[in-house]
Amino acid sequence: MSDFRDIEAALHEAQELILELMPDNIRSILQTRMTSSFGAIYNWRRAVIPPVVEHALHDDTGRGRCPLCHRGPDQGVHVGFTLPTGLTRHLEGSHNFYRCGVMAVAEAVAKRTR
Repeated sequence: MSDFRDIEAALHEAQELILELMPDNIRSILQTRMTSSFGAIYNWRRAVIPPVVEHALHDDTGRGRCPLCHRGPDQGVHVGFTLPTGLTRHLEGSHNFYRCGVMAVAEAVAKRTR
């Protein structure tokens, strides 16, 4: 049982480190507390995603890379996601978009610390 706790502690430490590596303005958004009420995940995402999308740098076409993981869509000739819809879907992992790994970590930490 000790091995499991050691692995869990190492995972939690790695998750915290990922958030610490984010710029201060992004980290403060991601560290928004999650309530323990019904719909807490939905409410947390509604509070966190719009300000994260606002931090995306966009090009002439209105597309931008994720400000958390710095990725863009894997398919096509486009470098960035459409803003705000495509980036929001990436952050949520909805509509067949792959989910941002940093966002997944931030959500896990928020769930754990509520």
